[in-house]
Amino acid sequence: EYPPTEAGVASSEDDIELGREFVAESRDALDAVVDAFLALESDPGNPDLIRDIFRHVHSIKGASRFLGLARVEKISHTAENLLGLAREGDLTIDEEIVGVLLESVDALRAIFR
Repeated sequence: EYPPTEAGVASSEDDIELGREFVAESRDALDAVVDAFLALESDPGNPDLIRDIFRHVHSIKGASRFLGLARVEKISHTAENLLGLAREGDLTIDEEIVGVLLESVDALRAIFR
């Protein structure tokens, strides 16, 4: 089996580098998400901002699924579901929803330290 793994730990330099890239890109994406949330405060419901946030969270979810990071995938999937509802107009992003989404961001940041 390639790449060889033991107990789910990356065993090749390529796997380690892939993990580093994922963490770095995820950190950047989470920074962009927070910036977009701040912009939403002055422009609530802006569909472009909601789409941008969704896209970043969706990317984290997809990459985490590919890498087998179940906890990251679960957190990002939950946030993605809320954002998907907002993107479709079925959910209004209010202070409570932003709070829940920011908790997701904080949880992901804690994982990526």
